[in-house]
Amino acid sequence: MDEVRLGTRGSQLALAQSSWVREQLSRIHPGVRFTLKVIRTTGDKVSEWQSSRHVGAFVKEIEEALLAEEIEIGVHSLKDVPSRLPEGLCIGAVPPRATPGDALISRDRKKLAELPKGARIGTASVRRKAQLLHHRPDLSLEDLRGNLDTRLRKLGEGMYDAIVVAAAGVRRLGRESEITEAIPVDVVLPAAGQGALALEIREADSASACISNSLNDPTSAGCVAAERAVSRELDAGCRTPLGVLCVYEDRFSMRARLCTPDGSTCVEASAEGTTPEAAAAALLARLRSAGAERILEEVRRP
Repeated sequence: MDEVRLGTRGSQLALAQSSWVREQLSRIHPGVRFTLKVIRTTGDKVSEWQSSRHVGAFVKEIEEALLAEEIEIGVHSLKDVPSRLPEGLCIGAVPPRATPGDALISRDRKKLAELPKGARIGTASVRRKAQLLHHRPDLSLEDLRGNLDTRLRKLGEGMYDAIVVAAAGVRRLGRESEITEAIPVDVVLPAAGQGALALEIREADSASACISNSLNDPTSAGCVAAERAVSRELDAGCRTPLGVLCVYEDRFSMRARLCTPDGSTCVEASAEGTTPEAAAAALLARLRSAGAERILEEVRRP
């Protein structure tokens, strides 16, 4: 294979991530030319509010390009990839995962515990809103749209007292110094797959499978597979306030938190397993015993 085309969104963060993938693959496979193909997705064409109602809004067109053999590898933020993939596609690799948690960026460098009652916190994530309200119901959680530059600009203009974003994205853009506080997972658990990248390929493309696998980190891949399994079995989409995290230290250790949208009720569970599958199955059983289905019914209620 002389050339491998990498499909990517055109946002600043997506280009930074896909450029990193291209550089790593070029170093490992010096005889192959890796090129970026920018693809505009549904999520890029509509508002963030609308995109949250389109399953796979930020990956659909890249997956279509894969199936049409217009590209060989799709590069995604894994948290954007639905837990069920189109027939004929698979995750070829998960590179080493970055920090999975969320970060607080505040105007006055105040940490979450220091923010005054009624402080305006900007985020579009129902998961973040629900968990933050459960932790501090005195805060005012307000919608915040746009890319990271836009969100930081709105913060600087005084529209919010603080914003909450994925820490990995801030760091990948070289803006780590602007982070006020890494929010503890005891307060806000991340989305399934957050902080990880996914290299998506055609199942039948053995050459791309071999190339992409050279970037695969088995531990990261196992952890995110466990998180995605929990999300898939609960049929939890981006409008479900579910946080789930898996880490590996001799065993796969998992924890999850599922909340009502207003944060008034949350169920939590933790579990361990010698394999990602065993850990996910144990966690699902404990979540259901704790009352997860009741919360899911409320979340799905029209």
